[in-house]
Amino acid sequence: GEAVLFAALLPGALRPGQGVRGRGVVRERLPRQADPVALSFRKLRTILECRGLGYSGLPEKKDVRELVEKSGDLMEGELYSALKEEEASESVSSTNFSGEMHFYELVEDTKDGIWLVQVIANDRSPLVGKVHWEKMVKKVSRFGIRTGTFNCSSDPRYCRRRGWLKSTLIMSVPQTSTSKGKVMLKEYSGRKIEVEHIFKWITAHAASRIKTIYNSEHLKEEWNKSDQYRVKIYLFASLDQPPAFFSALSVKFTGRVEFIFVNVENWDNKSYMAEIGVYKTPSYILRTPEGIYRYGNNTGEFISLRAMDSFLRSLQPEVNDLFVLSLVLVNLMAWMDLFITQGATIKRFVVLISTLGTYNSLLIISWLPVLGFLQLPYLDSFYEYSLKLFRYSNTTTLASWVRADWMFYSSHPALFLSTYLGHGLLIDYFEKKRRRNNNTDEVNCRASGTGTPATCFILLLPFNTFLLTQIGMKTRICS
Repeated sequence: GEAVLFAALLPGALRPGQGVRGRGVVRERLPRQADPVALSFRKLRTILECRGLGYSGLPEKKDVRELVEKSGDLMEGELYSALKEEEASESVSSTNFSGEMHFYELVEDTKDGIWLVQVIANDRSPLVGKVHWEKMVKKVSRFGIRTGTFNCSSDPRYCRRRGWLKSTLIMSVPQTSTSKGKVMLKEYSGRKIEVEHIFKWITAHAASRIKTIYNSEHLKEEWNKSDQYRVKIYLFASLDQPPAFFSALSVKFTGRVEFIFVNVENWDNKSYMAEIGVYKTPSYILRTPEGIYRYGNNTGEFISLRAMDSFLRSLQPEVNDLFVLSLVLVNLMAWMDLFITQGATIKRFVVLISTLGTYNSLLIISWLPVLGFLQLPYLDSFYEYSLKLFRYSNTTTLASWVRADWMFYSSHPALFLSTYLGHGLLIDYFEKKRRRNNNTDEVNCRASGTGTPATCFILLLPFNTFLLTQIGMKTRICS
């Protein structure tokens, strides 16, 4: 019985030598798909916007629907997230550079992201007008591309040294495939100053960093090759170039995950695809030393930047990701002390401040030896086993549920806060009830003469220990 239950929880886990078709006896409940045929023209364009595919030359609904289908299966959750993101009216912030050092620190020294900077020359008007620039900022920000404006009047010497004698657009993208490598600056040379044309220029340069395969022989050679990358994600699709979200993720995970685009648009023989377990296109296939995993079969695995970013972070996390996660969890536990502590409001907040300081100090002190340990040489085997554990555990159905809940609550902060507050009030209620029962039992204990206050405390200790275990943090027992 235990084995069957364990197998039910791990239907999507990676298994050595397994193709993407078979997943054992137990099959997971697939996420619900949305029918593109039943969607309106506006909703289909919204999906393409979120995936980063151009549709300016597709005036008919049929062509737009086919492009959606070519880029990946559409889930109801992805449709809901895309429509919600479109309705959000908040403006996206853009950086105003004050000079050379500010530009260097944020753009040239940032080696794991893409920047789009509008340079305004002295006594010149900007290349992109204010209205179009705001649209551009909102469009590229959904793919993690940061934007800024450099006015040469603030540092004319630097502009002359760079050769920025006229207003232009500058794009920075990592030059090498290694983590924290050099960045290169590219200048926009197109004649059409429109949002769609500029966006095509950005996505074309980002996609050029992705390895592209055009025939089965090249695919066979790449599939059987062993190199520095332990984790690779393949996109099998009939597209001219990969979606913008796929290209943006390749920059974000430089040095950790290799992104490969397999263009099967003009393939006559797809037999090798069947040999490696790819039976349909489009398909997003994750290949690791432990096996093969088809992205999109579990809950929350949408064809979007946010969903795939969460998925890949759980498989190939950085130390900074683990630290941020531990910081969030520790502070969530510390804030529960506001509800556990009984008494006046001032007392509650005094205890809360003390708990926050104690918990965060202990967290930082605990991380110091961990960081020192990670700097030691000859730890390659330890890294490999740690990442192997992450890959095994985070490709399960249970992990997909956790990621889906994380994405849902992080996109609905009001709902998260209300849920957290409701949980805290529930703990506050049970804590008050426990203290009333403790006081009653202590009075009865003294009245019956069966023992001293210390004896009563010992008699109540098992109950208190059980409650502390349920709450998960230290409480104060008042006699």
